[in-house]
Amino acid sequence: MRNRIHIDRVTYKNIVRWLRFQTVFILVSSIVSFCLVEWLINNYKLSWDLIFRALALIIPMVLFITVINTINARWMAKQATDLADGLAKAASGDYHAKLDPSKSSIFAVAYNNFNKLEEELKKANTLQDEFVNNYSHEFKTPITSIKGFAELLLEDDVDKKNRDKYLKIIVEESEKLTYLANSSILLTKLNSQGIIPNKNKYLLDEQIRRCIIVLEPEYSKKKIDLSCNLEEVEYFGSEEIMEHLWINLINNAIKYTPDGGNISVNLRVYQETIIFSVIDSGIGMTEEELKLIFNKFYQVDKSKTARGLGLGLTIANRIVQLVEGKIKVESELNKGSTFTVILYRG
Repeated sequence: MRNRIHIDRVTYKNIVRWLRFQTVFILVSSIVSFCLVEWLINNYKLSWDLIFRALALIIPMVLFITVINTINARWMAKQATDLADGLAKAASGDYHAKLDPSKSSIFAVAYNNFNKLEEELKKANTLQDEFVNNYSHEFKTPITSIKGFAELLLEDDVDKKNRDKYLKIIVEESEKLTYLANSSILLTKLNSQGIIPNKNKYLLDEQIRRCIIVLEPEYSKKKIDLSCNLEEVEYFGSEEIMEHLWINLINNAIKYTPDGGNISVNLRVYQETIIFSVIDSGIGMTEEELKLIFNKFYQVDKSKTARGLGLGLTIANRIVQLVEGKIKVESELNKGSTFTVILYRG
């Protein structure tokens, strides 16, 4: 409250100072203009009587303007203080200070922009909290498992069958930790890049086939029928970065497609563009989910699928931005999704 009073006083003083300057300027310019006109009308003669008449006419007008400006100063100070107070709250992490644009008059645009900014900050803060919670859970769970099974292995009465079982679990949990670390590092690296280094010409269709082979254990385990129709395409770009794009998009389709589902991977050339698409018969998405899927740390309903960090599509979207392409998504709940990437051959 004390801080708000201080902001109110400072804002009011600044506005009053500006209005005083405006009033003095109007007074002086009015007197000079009046005298100049009278001087010209009276054949270049100027008298004290003329000056007094000018003051008698102009001073009441200036006093009236001063009163109006004083009232306006208080009103403008109130609007500016509300805006400054909202910004101060947002800066301190409080994203619940809504401003009413209908009471803002000349500050209506600023009020609307502040409310939009606050909504975006609130969403970003929510996603950040979700990330911290998810990251902590996903990181802590494998470590707990590794520690628990390592302690079991230290016992003397562990038979070979159980020993092998425990070692397999330790390996799987270690791979999860590696994936989490690598995904976080990759996204940080991509966000810091403005250009893509180490470009060369290579066959895009062959790269995508290799990615499908790498993911074969994943879709085979779920008995997914994965078909592909890939035209031969030569592309100039970074093989390392583009591989992450295809892996993330195809793996996303596998992740959200139920056992026994279908996935189709396609690549074709149309004039100067290369069009890649992944079509799945998975759980699909709502309109609201479609708006958020590329946001960092966002995941479609966690009850429908395995937990993760929600970084895969964020990484894919960032790569498409770096190569100056486009990514589109079409989806229908419980019927599947289609991810389409458009690249330019250049």
